[in-house]
Parts: sequence; structure tokens; C-alpha cells
Amino acid sequence: MKKATLLICTLFAIGKINSQTTEKMVPMKNVVVTKCTSVGISRPLSDLFVKEDEEDAMNEAHKVESKDREHRKAPTTMIMDPNAPENYIDPSLLQMTMGTRMPEAPLTNWAGQSGNSYPPDPTGAIGPNHYVQMVNATPIKVFNKTTGATVGTVHNLSTLWGGSAVDDGDPIVMYDQYADRWVLCQFNFSTSYAMYIAVSTTNNPTG
Repeated sequence: MKKATLLICTLFAIGKINSQTTEKMVPMKNVVVTKCTSVGISRPLSDLFVKEDEEDAMNEAHKVESKDREHRKAPTTMIMDPNAPENYIDPSLLQMTMGTRMPEAPLTNWAGQSGNSYPPDPTGAIGPNHYVQMVNATPIKVFNKTTGATVGTVHNLSTLWGGSAVDDGDPIVMYDQYADRWVLCQFNFSTSYAMYIAVSTTNNPTG
């Protein structure tokens, strides 16, 4: 009898839980599921590296002043005083000296690449032997993390996928220390609202 009573109570409890769960579930509306359209193996990133003179030419081309400069304003304004001039930066808001919480100086320090689009949206990640940086629309640069020397530069991330892939930017680069792999991606909002994703086969981002 006790077993029967326990079974009935258990079934009632399960039924009550299921009933509450069902009542709280809200149907999702206007859900769009995007499926993967293609999967493949790209050429090694090192095959796409440009020569130093080509990189210099690319950087020089990006120095051309934008035609709409006179219509642009500073992206941020640091103003404590509401009566201060536009784009005034209050010195009291700026850090003028090196912090003291870092016990030692950085082991390596070097200049990264600047963007050829505004905003540049820089992103970077560090792996076992490299630092990989990307900026908007969407050059990739691989550095030796010990020396800061450039290992190679790729003009556009889209060359990894080829075909109709575009460089709409907002890149993301991550190093997964558990899988020991690199992940690089960017979106396409021009033609297909797609997300391009590249995963390395080893912990070497040039492969």
C-alpha cells in the first residue's frame, strides 16, 4: 500500500512539474534558422600572405584622407563641464602615468595594424607562438608573439572562402586553448546575411 501511495504521489508530482513547465513556455515567433551552405578546406593562410612591398603599398593607399572629413566628428567626447567646447577632452579624465599594479614591464611591445575602415574594430588573440590581429574590412596580420615581428599579412579575410565571399567586416579572432585551434570569422550583410567561419586544423594560424 505504501509503495502504491508513493507511486501515485510521484506520478502526481511529475505531472504537476510538466504542467507548470508547459504553462510557462512561450512560443517563439519570427524565428529564422540559417543553415550551413558549404564546408571546405581552404588554402593555408601562408599561401595568401602578401609581400612586404605590397603591404606597404596597401598601407599607403589607406592614408588617403576621407572626402567626408569635414562632416565627421570625433567618435567620443570626454567632457565633465557641460559648458566646455565640443570635443574638449578633460585632462583629469586621462591616465597620464603608468599604472603600478603590473609587477613587471611587458615582455614585448609593438604596433599593430590600423584599420582601413571606420571604426577599425580591432580584434586580436594570442596563441602558443603567435598573436593574430584583424581589423575592419578585413586585413589579417600574424605576429611572432615573442619578438613582435610580422609573420605575414593577408589583405582580405574573404580570400579564405573565395567565390562570392565579401569583406563586410566586424571580424572576430579567437584562440581556443582547449581545442588548440584558431577561429576567425566575419559577417556578410551585403548579399546573404551569412557568417563566414574559419577554424584552423592546428595551433599554427598560418596553416
